[in-house]
Amino acid sequence: MHCGDVSAMTAEAQKPPTKTKRQAVKRYIRVNRTEDAGVHVMRFVWPVVGLITFSILVYGLARGFLHHSIPLEPDYSELFLGDVQVLPDGRVCVKYDFSPRPDGFVDYPQLQDWDYKKGVFEGWLLGQASLRAALTREVTFEFDFKLARGNNIMPAVGVRDRGTTRLAVLVEREGKASVWKFLKGKPYRLRENRTPYTFIAGEQHHLTIKAVTVYPDKDVDPEPLGPPPVPISDLEPDVANHPPLPPEELPQDTGPAPYTDVVVYLDDKEIIKDRVERYVLDGWVMLDAWNATALTNNVTITGRLWPGWVFNEIRIRNAIREKPPKRN
Repeated sequence: MHCGDVSAMTAEAQKPPTKTKRQAVKRYIRVNRTEDAGVHVMRFVWPVVGLITFSILVYGLARGFLHHSIPLEPDYSELFLGDVQVLPDGRVCVKYDFSPRPDGFVDYPQLQDWDYKKGVFEGWLLGQASLRAALTREVTFEFDFKLARGNNIMPAVGVRDRGTTRLAVLVEREGKASVWKFLKGKPYRLRENRTPYTFIAGEQHHLTIKAVTVYPDKDVDPEPLGPPPVPISDLEPDVANHPPLPPEELPQDTGPAPYTDVVVYLDDKEIIKDRVERYVLDGWVMLDAWNATALTNNVTITGRLWPGWVFNEIRIRNAIREKPPKRN
């Protein structure tokens, strides 16, 4: 064999077969396609994974927030032991007849909604009592009453500062009616009328007080009607068994100040009305008399609940539900 033949054979041996090269190219193209497909799949998967993770985080945060906040539509029947009705305009109507429960578990369960001194006598609330619920802007306060001692009744609305600040109505059995404003315990008689309507001790009558706070500047809405967007934990604790109230309105130096219009009816007949300047109707309602004692029944309170009170009551009920049982 010649040297030239050996070189030719070596070169021919070193030359790769054409079929093997084509298979390698196909394999390379297939691997690239697989890798590209993986990249495209991951481009789709990662956003989905991120979206799912984000949704889980948002759900957890929202669940924790809602757990400590007021529901959009609270169950008002859980906040009162009286009969509750929610009106279409957002006001709440609560009725009390102070009747005992037939099972005797609690003699007069409706009293738990009230801060009272004496209690119930023959199904009638006796003496001074105030509702443990804060109302704002407007209220209609009506009830049946009988005088047990003395010659007058003096119910009040917009009560705050542990009762030292309130808008009161004095109705005397000799026929006089007057509107009073108490500020930090100091009484101011604003208006007095002599009416033809008189009553004696033991007679049953019906009294109605309608009061509405008006803000002359219609462009200003100082208190939202809906629930405030704040956590319950930011609210102040209860004071003297009564609900937290909005900050007291300070008299305005300039511009029109809010005022409260009040109208009083005795047995559905108007006996007095007045406009109380610089008084905002934020607070609870109170049954009272001046050096006298009255019996009260069939009480109806219709008004707008202050959102802070609703928040506070739901917080208390949630805490009671979540409190672990005592271990023996």
